[in-house]
Amino acid sequence: AWTKLLLARKQSSFLGKTFQYMFEIMEGACYNTINNNY
Repeated sequence: AWTKLLLARKQSSFLGKTFQYMFEIMEGACYNTINNNY
């Protein structure tokens, strides 16, 4: 899974950018949840 995410980040295709965008949103949501809980 991590290798696919890293490859998607390196790709300049629409699909790669979409995965990177979604991943950053989920990552930000996780950080917000952790910050709110602690």
